Parts: sequence; C-alpha cells; structure tokens
Amino acid sequence: MTPKIRIANLRKTFTDPEGGAEVEAIREVMFDIEPGRFVILFGPSGCGKSTLLNIIAGFEAPSAGEVLLEGKPITGPGPERGFVFQEFVMYPWRTVLGNVAIGLDVQKKLDKPARDARARELVKLVGLAGFEDRYTHVLSGGMKQRVAIARALATDPEILLMDEPFGALDAQTRRSLQDDLLRIWQQMSKTIVFVTHSVQEAVLLGDRVISLSPRPSTINGVFDIDLKRPRDTTSRDFAEIERKLMALLAGTGGQRATLVHD
Repeated sequence: MTPKIRIANLRKTFTDPEGGAEVEAIREVMFDIEPGRFVILFGPSGCGKSTLLNIIAGFEAPSAGEVLLEGKPITGPGPERGFVFQEFVMYPWRTVLGNVAIGLDVQKKLDKPARDARARELVKLVGLAGFEDRYTHVLSGGMKQRVAIARALATDPEILLMDEPFGALDAQTRRSLQDDLLRIWQQMSKTIVFVTHSVQEAVLLGDRVISLSPRPSTINGVFDIDLKRPRDTTSRDFAEIERKLMALLAGTGGQRATLVHD
C-alpha cells in the first residue's frame, strides 16, 4: 500500500542572514506515514520539527530529497492538508462562525446556507456551541485554538498538520484539548502529524512517535505505541515510554522500538 506521506532522504539548509554561512537544519531524514495514523514529530526545541512540518505543508521546499503525498511530489500547499499553528491566528473582524467558515467562503464550493451549516457542525464538534456569534477577542486561548482546529477541518482535508498547537495553554486547558482532539481524530478518521517537545503529550496522543535529534536533525528513534485509549498517564507502561523518550532528549542514543501494552 502506498503511504499517505513519504519523506525520502530529506535535507534542509538555510543561509545565515548575518554571516552568509550555510546552516544545516535537517540531514537525511526518511520515514513513511500511513493513512489514518496519529504521528508525533518529537524532539528538543530548535531541532527542525516545525521546519519539517512546513515542508510537508508545502510552505517550504526541501534542499534535497523529496516529500511525496500518495506518491506525488509536494510542490506547495494544497486543500488535502489543513494546518493548525501554535499562535492563535484569528480574523478579528469575523465571528467564531465566520472564522470557521473562511476556507469554505474562499472555495465557494457550497452555497451560503450549506457553508453556514458546515461551520455550525464543526463549532459544535469542537465544543463551542453557543459561541457562534461571538467575536474572537472575547475568547480564551483554549477557545481560540478550538476555533483554529474547526477552521482547519472545515474544508475536510485528509491530513491535519499541527505545530505545537497546545504549547501556550495552561495544563488543564491543554489536557482538555488533547482529549477533544483524540475524539475528533477517531470520529473523522484523519491522518494527523503533530509537532511537540512534550514527552507526556507525545505518549498520550501518538500511535507513532518519530524522535528527531538536535540540529542537524536525524531520526534517533521511532516508537510504535500500542497502549489502550484513553491512556492512563500514571501507568507503568506509560511511564516506561516516557523514560525512553526522555533518554533520547538527553542524547543517550537512538533506537527503533515497538512498545506494546500487555
């Protein structure tokens, strides 16, 4: 079966704007993502996770190698990929409903009543029913990120790309959104690629964790996690996977492993 996404011998370099020297961000990264998987890109801050996600999104081009979507090269952004940023990117002149519907309004594949119905359905899905007519400046950070998730889902992309979307939230709001995201993923059968440097978040959400080394990034671990959902963050199995990921962050060596709940 053709993977949903294939990363082959990927390399990314930048030119230092001050000194003009070439900086290597990603070095010879390769992996596949199968349809419907929840894949975590994990690693320390500055290791190139977001750069890799931006390449998958088509926002940036690789310096070498290729990124394939169902066997075809990615050459730019496309409607089959939705993106959720870490920052709360809102359109303040639009209501919650208007923010969610903006992609539908641009596409104009549906008439206005159908676009509104689709947006209302997604507002309810992310737990914001009753807030459709509110403007986003009155929303909390967690509510804004719920709007962003609904907006990314509105055009029904096959793949949801998420760049540390919960990193700026308090612990309670973050956990609530993690649970809701898992519910949405299971309900809508999307492929999700999610960037985080949180060990607990990686183990809680992912069914595959791809661990990246410090820059220049290479893969130093791949973990297939087969713990029952919802996952118990206090269990021995959960803690053991956390320990292994912490060891990778500490630079004590890489591994490829399948971690299975007994």
